[in-house]
Amino acid sequence: RNTEMTIRYAGISASIFVIVITMLGIIFANSFVIPIKKLTIAGNSIAEGNLDTEIPQIKTKDEVEDISITIQLLVGALKYLKKSGKKK
Repeated sequence: RNTEMTIRYAGISASIFVIVITMLGIIFANSFVIPIKKLTIAGNSIAEGNLDTEIPQIKTKDEVEDISITIQLLVGALKYLKKSGKKK
């Protein structure tokens, strides 16, 4: 009987562990996916010529943040070129 209880508790503990790990995995994955989706939406809008598109301020301290900063610089350069091209 004691062995049955131990096995039952081990099964319950393992199930809880799997659920917690799955939830943490989803949260961790979303920390990457959501900023990338936001940048993709902004990038598509910019590609359509909407240079006034708001670029998400990503603060992830990784490559995703670097891409966000690069897109901001690119849009600034495109606005400058567009503005200086109209002066001619």
